[in-house]
Amino acid sequence: IHQATSVSDLHLHCSLNEQDGADTVLAEMLQESDHMQRMFWHGGMATEQEEVILNCLQTGLALNQSVQALHLSKFDFSANRLRFLLKNLLQSKVDLRRLTFLFCHFGPNIACLLDGLKAQQQLQHLK
Repeated sequence: IHQATSVSDLHLHCSLNEQDGADTVLAEMLQESDHMQRMFWHGGMATEQEEVILNCLQTGLALNQSVQALHLSKFDFSANRLRFLLKNLLQSKVDLRRLTFLFCHFGPNIACLLDGLKAQQQLQHLK
């Protein structure tokens, strides 16, 4: 995955295993990629797995200046821990131009999204 530095769109629908370092490898790839423009992650997994994914995205995208679009689908942000991870992700990656949530559930925790959106400096499209 470290060799995939010219990828412009990355679509993932998988879990990450902290024990084998898959989350670290992906976070490093995201940090180093200067061609990737769009990141798509399809969730629908257990809360623990979605936590690992959001942590990986936050670590990887915070230093990445090329990713302009983030698409998340089937994440359940109604869990308190995921609420804070989403907020932290959006506050650390402030240069998104497109942000899409497809079939995501926020429940009473919609404020986490609003807090994260306040940090966005270039957001043009929100779905």
